[in-house]
Amino acid sequence: MDTPRRMTLAETQAKISGFFSLLCRRIGSSDLVCTRCGGEIRRVRAYMSLHDEHFGDACIGPARAWRMEIPYCTVCEAEPSRYGCIHMSESELNLPSVIEASRPFPATTASLIELKAKS
Repeated sequence: MDTPRRMTLAETQAKISGFFSLLCRRIGSSDLVCTRCGGEIRRVRAYMSLHDEHFGDACIGPARAWRMEIPYCTVCEAEPSRYGCIHMSESELNLPSVIEASRPFPATTASLIELKAKS
């Protein structure tokens, strides 16, 4: 599966859901395989930039991102890009849950502060 770009959140979720429901089958209690070739299904953790859909395909937004896992077949697909984007309305971008989910991770921020202090 390609990493979503220039899609709404609903389109992105539908694309990922469709991949799992149409192109995957479960083997055992937790292993997923590709229905086309039997290859292993893995995930890439991608950074999804959040953009304001008001600007169309221009990919302009509030400089926030989500991390999202993108599934793919290790045999019949190339590894997806680690970067994509989701286009949202201004009201969606300002929802408290969206703002909270797009905050930097505390450990990353703390690590950067430690690195700066050491140098």
